[in-house]
Amino acid sequence: MTGKLLGYLAKLTAGVPNEGAFSTGIANLEPCRLRGHPADHLTVEFGGENQVLYRLKKFLFRLGLRIWSGPWYPNIYVMIHSVHLPRAVYVAAELGIADLLKERAYSIGELAQVTQTDERSLYRIMRLLAAYDVFAEDRGRVFGLAKHGKTLLSDDPESSRWWVLSLGDELWKSNSEILESVRTGKTGFEIAHGERVWSWYPKHPREHDIFIKGMNGFTRMHCQELVRAFDFSRFNEVVDVGGGGGGLICEILKANPGLNGVLFDQPRTIDEEGRGRIESMGLSHRCEAVGGNFLEALPEGADAYLFKHVLRDWDDQGVRTMLGNCRKAMPENGTLLIVDAVVNPANGTDRLVKLIDVQMMVDAGGGLRTLSEFEQIFADTGFEIVKIHKTMSLDADIIEAKPIRRPVDESAAAQNKRPEAKRPESEREVVQGAAGRI
Repeated sequence: MTGKLLGYLAKLTAGVPNEGAFSTGIANLEPCRLRGHPADHLTVEFGGENQVLYRLKKFLFRLGLRIWSGPWYPNIYVMIHSVHLPRAVYVAAELGIADLLKERAYSIGELAQVTQTDERSLYRIMRLLAAYDVFAEDRGRVFGLAKHGKTLLSDDPESSRWWVLSLGDELWKSNSEILESVRTGKTGFEIAHGERVWSWYPKHPREHDIFIKGMNGFTRMHCQELVRAFDFSRFNEVVDVGGGGGGLICEILKANPGLNGVLFDQPRTIDEEGRGRIESMGLSHRCEAVGGNFLEALPEGADAYLFKHVLRDWDDQGVRTMLGNCRKAMPENGTLLIVDAVVNPANGTDRLVKLIDVQMMVDAGGGLRTLSEFEQIFADTGFEIVKIHKTMSLDADIIEAKPIRRPVDESAAAQNKRPEAKRPESEREVVQGAAGRI
C-alpha cells in the first residue's frame, strides 16, 4: 500500500523543487494549531525517512500550499512585518496609482515616471501589493488593477482611498506614540500634535476634508447592509447624529418613502457636504440638514436617533454627554440606534475589531465596547438595550435601545406621601428642569 502511494505521489510531484525550496509559510490560510503551535502557517514537521509525508508535502506545494520546513517561525514574526503593508497601501493611495491603472496597465517604468518616484523602490511596493491582490503584475513588470485595488479609485462612491490617506498621514503619527499613550493614558495624537484630534481638525482644513471624504466612503460601504438588516419604516422621523455627508440617512430615506429624516453634524460639514447631497438626491422635502454640536444639544422630538460609528470616537464621559442629550431630546417612546461593533472579549476572536479599538485609543481616546460596557453606559444615561440586530458587516451591528421606564408603586407612594411644601416659582423651575434631565 505504501509503495503504491509513493508511486502515485511521485507522478504528481514530478518537477516539484526539492526539500530546500520549501521555506515559505501559508500567509492566506486561517490560523491553525498543529502540535500546539498557533501560527498563520500550516506547520508540520517531517522526518527525513518518512517518504510518504515528504511526497505529500511536495504534492501540496504543487497545489500552491507551501508547507513550512526547517525552523518554525511563530505568528509574532508575521505580525511585526505586517506593519509595512498599511504603509505600502498608503503610498499607492497618495501617488494615485489606482486612478492611473483604471484605463490601462502601466509598466513599472511608466509608473515611476508619472509619479516621479524611484523605479526600483516603487516596484517593490507594487510587488508587495500584488501579493495581496491590490494590483496584478504581468510579464515585463507591467501592472494592472486587481480586486482590492479598485476600492482605491478616487471616483468610486465607496472609495477607501480617502480613508487610507486620512489614517496614513497625520493619524499615523499617533501610532508612533503608542507606548507613551499606554504609559500616560493620553492619546497618541495628543502626544504627537499637542492637542486632541477634534480640536486639531478644524484648524487644518485640508486634512479635515480628507477625513470627511474618508468617512463618507466608509459609511457608503455599510449603507445597503444597514438598510437591509433593520426596518426603519416603523418610524416617522430619524435623526442621523454625526451623519457627515448624509450618505446613510439618504439611503434610509430612499428605501422608506414614508419616512422623514434629519441630518445633524457640525455646521461646516452640513454646509460643505450634507445639504448638497440631500438636494442632489431629491430629498430636501423629507430631510432637514441641521448644524450643531451633539455634546451640547440635539434636535428634539424625533422618534429615532441614529449614531453610526460615533461612540467609538469618544471616551465614556463624552459618550455619556451625547447620550444624555439624546435622552433629553427624544420622547418617552423614542428609540436609540447605535451602529457599532460589540466586542467579543474572548481570546482569538474579533481580530479586526480589536485592531480598530486600538486605533481609536491612540487617535481619539475612544474605543469599541463589549456588551457589558454598552449596558453600563446606557444605564447611566437612562437607556436599556432591547435587541441587537446582527449584520454582515464585521464592525456594524445595530444596537436598539429604549428609554428606561421606572414603574411607580402607587400604594407605597400613597403611604409615604407627605404634604408638599410650597416652593417659590423659580425653585419649581429648577426642579422641573432637573427632572427633565433624568
